[in-house]
Amino acid sequence: MISKTKLQQFLAIVTERIRARPILQPIANTTVNEGDNATLECLALSDSMPHFQWLKWYSKPTNNSGNLTKALKDHDHYEVIKQNKYEPDNHILQPASKRRFAPHGVRLTLVNVEKKDEGKYTCLVGNSVGYDVADTYVTVRGK
Repeated sequence: MISKTKLQQFLAIVTERIRARPILQPIANTTVNEGDNATLECLALSDSMPHFQWLKWYSKPTNNSGNLTKALKDHDHYEVIKQNKYEPDNHILQPASKRRFAPHGVRLTLVNVEKKDEGKYTCLVGNSVGYDVADTYVTVRGK
C-alpha cells in the first residue's frame, strides 16, 4: 500500500507593534472677527485611537516648555471644554488611511465668537503609553 502525503506551506507575517505615546502636530494660531465661527484642529500621530481633550485657559500661564503637569499646578484657571452632547462624534477626525501610525484628530468649533473667547487653548491627547500637548491662541477682532 502506497501512502499519499500532502505537503502544505503557510506563510505567516508577523509585525511587531511598537507602542508609543501620541505625537501632536503644531496648531496654528487663529484670528477671527467677532460674531464669526473659529475652528481649531488638533492632529496626532498614534498607533491606536487616542483620547483628546481641549482646555481653555483663563489665566496667562508661563511657557513651561510643554510641561502640562507644572502648568496645571501653577495655574488653575482653565476650563475643560465639553464635547457637544447632541453630536458627540461630530468633532472626531478619523484617519484617512489604514496605516499603522496614522493621524487622528479632533476639531473644536467656537460658534459666534465673542471677545471673551479670545485666549490660549490647549489640545491634550493621550493613550495608555503617554500624552502630548499643543497650544494655540485665538485672537478676536472687534466689529
